[in-house]
Amino acid sequence: MAKTKKKPAKAIEDMTVEETKDLQQKLNATIVDREIAARVAKADQTAKHAGGRPRKYESAEQMQVAIDAYFEDTEKTTICGLALFLGFVSRNSLLSYEGYSEEFFGTIKTAKSRVEAYYEGHLVESGAGGAIFALKNFGWKDKQEHEHEHNVKVEIVSWADKVADDT
Repeated sequence: MAKTKKKPAKAIEDMTVEETKDLQQKLNATIVDREIAARVAKADQTAKHAGGRPRKYESAEQMQVAIDAYFEDTEKTTICGLALFLGFVSRNSLLSYEGYSEEFFGTIKTAKSRVEAYYEGHLVESGAGGAIFALKNFGWKDKQEHEHEHNVKVEIVSWADKVADDT
């Protein structure tokens, strides 16, 4: 295929009035096209993500695929590790994601339960202090609570009645 050489650009000083007007119209059209494209893109972005930053996951199913990959790829699971794997900057970011909708709540709650099950499984091992500490963050307690019920009869006697009965 033969290459065609571009003609060198003509200096504005060397252009005729007609050529100058034609060039100006092309430049204006290009500028207008870019401005329109920018406005359309901005409108699309505003419509899609009204009210804040776009979600990392469009659906709970999409997030579940990533969660499953984390548990397949990771031997020692943690909430922090899960959050980082999913692209969040902290465990708190992941935990706040639960509030987006019921579908995300259920997906994240199940993932947290899988991490909790991992720690629970390590309670039988020696040196399980780390697992105990982590389970306390899930609401577990290592103290016993006892409830006692007793029937106690209380009789109130005035001192004057007691002295009168003794005499």
